[in-house]
Amino acid sequence: MEGMLRNLKLSEAEMVGLRISERQMELADGTGREGEDPKVLVKVLSERRASAEGLKQALGPIWCPIRGIKCSRKGENIFMITLLQQSGKKKALDCGPWMFNNDLVVVEEYDPDKSVEEYKFNVIPIWIQVLKLPLGKMNKATAEMIGEQVGEWLEADVGEDDFAVGEYLRIKVRINITKPLMRGMMIQMGEEGRNKWCPFRGRNYKVGEVNYAKGTVWKVREEYLYEYKEGTGLGYSG
Repeated sequence: MEGMLRNLKLSEAEMVGLRISERQMELADGTGREGEDPKVLVKVLSERRASAEGLKQALGPIWCPIRGIKCSRKGENIFMITLLQQSGKKKALDCGPWMFNNDLVVVEEYDPDKSVEEYKFNVIPIWIQVLKLPLGKMNKATAEMIGEQVGEWLEADVGEDDFAVGEYLRIKVRINITKPLMRGMMIQMGEEGRNKWCPFRGRNYKVGEVNYAKGTVWKVREEYLYEYKEGTGLGYSG
């Protein structure tokens, strides 16, 4: 794009350009008004054309059960969602992954300074289980270290003592869906440096559906998340 601009001869009118102040932007898009409804951008990863009204009916009762949402199309299966409850934004961004007609919905925080083309739509939050950890390592500190290696650590399912609540250490992370899934991690145990393979298992406990990747398109498949490659389950297999 920069190369194209260098070779483009601009007219006088085009050279003048336009400077829009932050205050003007706030007044125009409403971000400067106190209590303004938050927004997110979503993309439905599907070869089928998604419906704005259908998306509104499917996600509105989940994200904003009292007041609902507004949905407007901004591109090919890309929509701007206005959340009519303040609590809806965190739910939309952090409580996924979300599905619509068995297709993955990727949610990004709204940035008024970005064009539609600048949104990447490549990260989703998901819970993973870390198996075969020693009991003494099944805690929040371990969860945070593992989570930062897998993607962006968000939280862990631990009790007041910071130890895992269930039989596995459950970690919520934000992963990049364009990168290969990690099947597990070698973890060094103790001062003697013994290495142990701790496999991952990823299941979407909130939606109960699983996504698999074939190329760049993610689909739903049975109940566990795994990366699809020539019919072989890799990554977070069940």
